[in-house]
Amino acid sequence: MQKFDDSLFDVIVFDEIFNCDLLILRRIYEYSLRNPHKIRLAIGDSDQNRPVELWSTEIDHKEYSYHCISVIFQNQILLKQNKRLKNKEDIAMLDNIKKDILNPKISVSKTVAKYFTLTDKPSENNIAYRNEVADDVSRTRRSLLNKDQPYEIGEKLLCKKFYKTIGSKRMKDGSDKKTEHRCNKNCSYTITDINPDSITIKDTCNRVVLSDELQYLQEEITEIKQKNNYTLYSYDVYIKIPISKIKHHFTYAYCRTGHSIQGITIDTAITIYDHNFYYTSREWLWTAITRATDFKQVYFYNGKSQEFNRERLLSYFRNKIAGYVDQDTKAKRKYDKTKYITVEWLEDAFSKTCYRCSCVFDAHISQSVRCNLTADRQICDNAHTIDNIVPCCVECNTSASDKLEH
Repeated sequence: MQKFDDSLFDVIVFDEIFNCDLLILRRIYEYSLRNPHKIRLAIGDSDQNRPVELWSTEIDHKEYSYHCISVIFQNQILLKQNKRLKNKEDIAMLDNIKKDILNPKISVSKTVAKYFTLTDKPSENNIAYRNEVADDVSRTRRSLLNKDQPYEIGEKLLCKKFYKTIGSKRMKDGSDKKTEHRCNKNCSYTITDINPDSITIKDTCNRVVLSDELQYLQEEITEIKQKNNYTLYSYDVYIKIPISKIKHHFTYAYCRTGHSIQGITIDTAITIYDHNFYYTSREWLWTAITRATDFKQVYFYNGKSQEFNRERLLSYFRNKIAGYVDQDTKAKRKYDKTKYITVEWLEDAFSKTCYRCSCVFDAHISQSVRCNLTADRQICDNAHTIDNIVPCCVECNTSASDKLEH
């Protein structure tokens, strides 16, 4: 990947700083040491979704996260007002919602009933904890919109797995220019054309250049903003993708997971699903709620939900650990039994996301159990001990293993 050119920028902002793992924080720290002349800002909320990696086993997470970030950013400002909210009534109510939603002594259902409206239907935008619930919600939403074709022009698709391909940029002379393009996870794309064996999607990209250089650009652009001799502009890239790849790498964008919407503002109605799901954390709920600009447009789903059998999942985890023991024994990897992977570690990891691709972990429980959570060993010669593993989805773990073999 080409290194990002930061030479045009005097100010660098690191967003969602509390969601970074220790390795990313280390890289930010090193960047700060190399660039003392730049203004460096970090933004985040310690009460939103936590990073995958456990920062400390000895110190409270919030306390330790503030300590680590204070090493990099010594000067801190506490912002007490949510700028997303449109009316004073919601702003005044926000503090009470936060106190209740993060208070383990108050049930989530009680807090939801106190502040929000319940519904049994999806909204224009929807948030779920589980991927399979998000898929069900999208299908329901499409049905309510009377969409009877698999895909329609104008619909938005959400990238669920990184996809690198060739796209086309429209040039000022009317021609198309081929260009390498990446479809990034959790980004949305608009369908512009449908053929029997392929779909074309549009990605609108932004870029900053010196204003004097605009005249030399050959692609069709839309100027967004000019300031201090710099111009922010957008351009469109059209990507033609086989239907088989669309089904594998993309999904409908009518419902997103709570981990993928962190940092996003939603101006329309929102229905939040999975608020009573066993692994849904209070931080997750706080993240979902604070995407809204109007609390009167926030609804919580109280209709029929997918059943979830926790005991069968725990049984699956016990069998998975037995498999890891067998692997380590056959490979003659020595380990301290008191530090070996546990069911508790796997269950805690299940409520997080893959450390490589940030996908949410799923478990499909029917006659058998299928789960995409694995424990990825950081040092391949060492066993599956808690100090040597991180939560990783099956696909990323397999991909990493293939690269090592080749």
